[in-house]
Amino acid sequence: MSNFVIDPYRYAVSGSRGLFGGGQQVYANIDYINIASAGNAQDFGDLVEARGYLAGVHDDTRGCFMAGYPPTATGVTYDRGLLIDYVTMATTSNATVFGETTKARYGGASVNSDSRGCLCGGYGATGGDQDIIDYITIAVVGDAQDFGDLSRGTRYGAGVSSDVRGVIALGGISASVEIEYITIASAGNSSSFGDLTEAQHYLAGCSDGSRGIFGGGYNNTDLMNYVTIASASNATFFGDLDSGHAGMCGIADDTTGIFAGGTTSLTDEMQYITIQSAGNALVFGDLTNYTYGMGGVSEGAV
Repeated sequence: MSNFVIDPYRYAVSGSRGLFGGGQQVYANIDYINIASAGNAQDFGDLVEARGYLAGVHDDTRGCFMAGYPPTATGVTYDRGLLIDYVTMATTSNATVFGETTKARYGGASVNSDSRGCLCGGYGATGGDQDIIDYITIAVVGDAQDFGDLSRGTRYGAGVSSDVRGVIALGGISASVEIEYITIASAGNSSSFGDLTEAQHYLAGCSDGSRGIFGGGYNNTDLMNYVTIASASNATFFGDLDSGHAGMCGIADDTTGIFAGGTTSLTDEMQYITIQSAGNALVFGDLTNYTYGMGGVSEGAV
C-alpha cells in the first residue's frame, strides 16, 4: 500500500462515489471509492465483458462504460468495441448490457451532461483513427446514435464537461495540442476551443462542471493543465502530478478530482487535486490492481 497524505479539509464535501471500470491487465474489474475520503479502492463488481481503453459517462445515478479494446475477440458474446454496459453507482453489482456504439472502437474520449453521454473518436476495429462522435441518453437503455464529427480522426484523447459543453483534448497516436468542444444537447460537429500548454496523448481529464483538468500523458507525464469550460481559450498550467503517467483515468465530484492508474510505470496509485485550487496532486490511495486504460464514472460533478 502507498503512503498517503490526508487533508482534513476535504471531509466537508459530499460523499460522492467514483468508479473505475476495466483497464489493461485486469479488464473486467470495477473498483469504487468515496471521492471525499482518501483511502484504497474496493471491489464493486465486474463489467459484462472484459476490456480496456473504454470510456465512461454518467448522470447522478447511472454509470455507463462505452466501447473498449480489443474490438474483436474469440469466445465473447459481444464485440467489445461496440458494447455499452451500465451500473447503478450507489449499489455494488455486476454491470448490465445497455446497448452498442455506432462503430466498434477503443481509446475514445468521453464527455457528458446530466442526461446525455458522448463518445468522441477512438481507434476503429478495422483500423484507423475515427472522427465520429456517438451519444446516448444515459437514463434510457438503447444503442448509441450519431452526434457529429471531430475535426479529424483521433485516439487516446480526454474529455471534460459542464452540463452544457464537452471539451475534448484530441490526443492521437502522435501528441497534439488541439482542444475542441461540442454543445452536448445539440448534435453537430466539434469546434476549436484552444491549445494545451504542451502537446500530449494518452492523457486523462476530470472536471467539477466549470473547470476542467487534463493530466498526464506520454510527452510530459507529470503535467496538469486546466481550462474554464465555458470560455474557449488556451489551457493554463495547473501543477504536477504526484507520480506522472500516461493512460490514467480521471473522475471528480464538485470539489475534488482523482487521477488513477497509469502505464508509464504500471501503477495502482490514485492521486487527488482540489479542482479550483491550482497546485500539485497528493496521493489518495490504491486501486485493487495495477492497471491503465480504465473508464471512470462518478455520482458527483459532470
